[in-house]
Amino acid sequence: MAKSAKTAPQAPKSPSKTPELVPQPHGGALLSGGQKGNKGGPGRPTGALRARMFGALDEQLAVASDIASGQPVEMQEINLPDVLAHVECPSCGGGLQPKSVDDMLAKITVRGSASAGERLRALDFLARYGLGAIKAVSEDDVRSRVERTLDVIAELVTKEQYARIVPELQKIWTEKGE
Repeated sequence: MAKSAKTAPQAPKSPSKTPELVPQPHGGALLSGGQKGNKGGPGRPTGALRARMFGALDEQLAVASDIASGQPVEMQEINLPDVLAHVECPSCGGGLQPKSVDDMLAKITVRGSASAGERLRALDFLARYGLGAIKAVSEDDVRSRVERTLDVIAELVTKEQYARIVPELQKIWTEKGE
């Protein structure tokens, strides 16, 4: 008689805990840990997100252009005594001094231009935005790829077809001005 396989006693299953509901600002609620086995959705479609980002960048191009060209774009507070140190009296040519304690503590608001570093970053941003990523391709790499392309064409078509195709491709690759 065959012995029956013994199984270890199973621990009683504990009741599964339902995640708590977390109130949301819009008035609804979400489960704190999500639903078991649910990975969630894909999120916002990348095309829609890209379109919104492109629109936002497009709106800010004028600001980036002003920064890059050194136009005053940023409001800055400056202590009045710091300005007076660089101003001369029109009648006597002497330096101007604050008249009172209030003048010593006074601040004026001016619109200032960006620093040289900020201007360079704005130029870099405009170039990348306008031109896109520039990939340098060497002449040797182009030659190698053209040769490999011709090899593939030679394998796939008859000699007569190859003899007609190659001169047409040579015209494309030897055109001037493009």
